[in-house]
Amino acid sequence: MKKLGTNTILSFLMGLQLVTTNMVGAQEEDSLFSAVDATAAFENDSDVAKNSPASGSVRESRLISTNDLLRTLQEANFEGSAIGTRAVATKKQLASWQFPVLVTLSENEQDITIVLGLRRVSDLQKVPATRLLQLLETNEKSGRTSFAFNRERNRLELFSLIGNSGITGQTLRDEINRLAILARDTELLWNLEETAGGASENSSVTENSGATKIIEPSVAQLPANPVQSTAPVTTTVPVITAVSPTSLHGRWSVTRSATDAFAILLNADNTFVLVSVSGSKQARSTGKFTLQNNQLTLEGSDGIRLSGTVTLVSSSEIRFEPLSSGASITAALTFHKAQ
Repeated sequence: MKKLGTNTILSFLMGLQLVTTNMVGAQEEDSLFSAVDATAAFENDSDVAKNSPASGSVRESRLISTNDLLRTLQEANFEGSAIGTRAVATKKQLASWQFPVLVTLSENEQDITIVLGLRRVSDLQKVPATRLLQLLETNEKSGRTSFAFNRERNRLELFSLIGNSGITGQTLRDEINRLAILARDTELLWNLEETAGGASENSSVTENSGATKIIEPSVAQLPANPVQSTAPVTTTVPVITAVSPTSLHGRWSVTRSATDAFAILLNADNTFVLVSVSGSKQARSTGKFTLQNNQLTLEGSDGIRLSGTVTLVSSSEIRFEPLSSGASITAALTFHKAQ
């Protein structure tokens, strides 16, 4: 069998983005989570059915300009700058990484493309073919999300397309967060060393630059203190703060795609209501939850059991990393508290 060369695979990665754009653009998707009212989804089964997409409650408005993109990103607390008439550039920081983000409105206003810049490429000939094949293999497991090489920006990128219907600030925030988490978790694939064709991390920052890794200065890098102190030097070790049950009480929701979302109500009496939406299907579970050492466990009366580590990002944002699968939750999710 003839071995695939680096240029062949890179060409495939570039062509993949165009094919995916055309396929998704032909299918206008529903609103991410407007099919379920965050305040009414927990009442009873009839209320859930009442808010289904078939009832016509889906928000049909579209974003049609750069100003719309900027306004929606600002709703999600992102600062952006317009690029042309259909694109906005912003940034997403996750842990030690800062990713450049490009949000683009398609010409027919059917779809929105979200692109995360990864590693710039300085020498295509040095990029190992095996590394590119691994990225292609990851594309098969990532659904509508794909890794690609953009020749114009000369960098590896991670992109996804979402339907331009009912887009909110939370919609864009959840999708950007999802891409950033995936990029972080696959760093070993796209973060090319200079010997493997990756551009120098010390190169000047441009609009086409890739992700930036923020490294905390070591003791040797800190400026010398002219005042000598005889006090002992102490090192502060970061500690993960325990999550209190009261900080979890309330309604939380997360959207994973235009037709895939979750909402959960955690009550003070340790009962919960979990609502999930997948396409035109909806499911509702109730039961008891426990919280021990930041591990949240849901046990439903219908036999569902979901357990995972919960981290309090802020008073209105929590991150849930499942330890066991259930209710279609198999990957880390960032939930936002309903106002």
